[in-house]
Amino acid sequence: MFCEKPEGADLFLEVSALSKEGVFKEAVRGLAFMTGAYFGARTGQEEPFSIRGSSDEELLVLLLEEVLFRNSKDGNTRLPVYVNGGKGNLTGRFVLYKPFFTGTLLTVKGVTWHGLSFIFEGSCWRATLLFDL
Repeated sequence: MFCEKPEGADLFLEVSALSKEGVFKEAVRGLAFMTGAYFGARTGQEEPFSIRGSSDEELLVLLLEEVLFRNSKDGNTRLPVYVNGGKGNLTGRFVLYKPFFTGTLLTVKGVTWHGLSFIFEGSCWRATLLFDL
């Protein structure tokens, strides 16, 4: 589950899931939703990804930056269908979509480290991200 929260000229995204891997998937879904490219037609293509980082927070930032970079190259939207996390490593597969733009189109410049959190709270994992618009 994800929830957007405006913060001045930036945008916070709060994500929660029952697993760490679920947080990564929901964060990418939230990014697609807030940029207005959430809905689309599946292209039939998939792409693998592999990311290395020193913490869950770093892996999350690097995953979202990778999605932003790949999306900017070809205009497709990527949603993860498989995510596997290990210590310092995140692998998986994206499914590509040709987006149908809906709502307000936001241009995300990047993911910031300000206010970033990735914690286990109660019975689920939660992450908070700030996107630079």
